[in-house]
Amino acid sequence: LSSCIIGILTYPIGLFIPISANKGGFHDLFDVRHRSLEYIPFNRTGYLNTLPIKSIAALGTSQQKKMVILEITELIKQGVNISENTAILRKLLEDPHPDVGLYASESLDEIEDHYVEEIAKLEFSTEPEDIVKFCNNVLNLLEINIVVGELQKYYRKIILEKVRYIKEEFPEDYYVTLYRTTSDINALRKGFEETRSYDILRMLFAEDLRKKNFKEAKQIIKDFPEILKEYSQGL
Repeated sequence: LSSCIIGILTYPIGLFIPISANKGGFHDLFDVRHRSLEYIPFNRTGYLNTLPIKSIAALGTSQQKKMVILEITELIKQGVNISENTAILRKLLEDPHPDVGLYASESLDEIEDHYVEEIAKLEFSTEPEDIVKFCNNVLNLLEINIVVGELQKYYRKIILEKVRYIKEEFPEDYYVTLYRTTSDINALRKGFEETRSYDILRMLFAEDLRKKNFKEAKQIIKDFPEILKEYSQGL
């Protein structure tokens, strides 16, 4: 159940407004050294096919763990299950085999560089499509917990100040962005009421279950019985 919730709640969707110039560009805030792991496609055959990534990371050989690290790096860069995958990487930092710990460390550096580079490309663009991508990248970077403390608070404040400007053109993104920024379930509830977005409904259902709001979850099942079947299948 927890994996399912994470999968739904971390799906990359959102919108943002370029960061205020008085804080400087993202390149000014991070040490981007253009690091890159040598990526070898992870062909999950034989033993690797029989276990999920999390199990391989815990039980595999050092070579298998390094392959998993390369795969997880690409998944996080694509915005897939960021919280869960980042937790696996941080756990592998403590692996007794030095090569595994080094791979995990370099992976986190590469992920940071990736998001900083992508954010910098879009930082001052006012094109709607660029703003969507920019928002996703900023929120994903925050989710990785590379940006912490006062700086994270600053960027969350910027989202809350600017997100209102996209409400009319992108109402679904507006409400999901509010939710991802504040973790306020009421943003999802109001967002579904106004947009009738099924994506928002799925997120709302998952959050109601996570918070044990069973009365609200039962009402969703009553109104949309198909959502229970989808949820049980791992959506």
